[in-house]
Amino acid sequence: MTQRARKRFDQVFAESVVRALSGILGESCGQALLYYMERTAWQKEPLNPEVLSEFLGRTFGWGARVIERRILEVMYSELGSTFAEREGYKFADYVNECRGAEVLTKK
Repeated sequence: MTQRARKRFDQVFAESVVRALSGILGESCGQALLYYMERTAWQKEPLNPEVLSEFLGRTFGWGARVIERRILEVMYSELGSTFAEREGYKFADYVNECRGAEVLTKK
């Protein structure tokens, strides 16, 4: 993946997280959670999907799955695709697969 495509993906992923959190929790609460996450969980590894998944799991328990799914739906839509669940895939698997997708170089 080119540096430009990586930067584009990181932007899409970050925006998807913000939109999903704000959509589910409300804008103020979503922004507050994102602010906290950036200063704790993502401080050392920004935009790491495994770290995000762990953070959401600790914060919301099983409810994290709803948030992760919404993040993926938004992200896939932004990338011009439709999210479909796959057996055995976890949140980070979907994110990492999209990170390497050719679609990123088209926009």
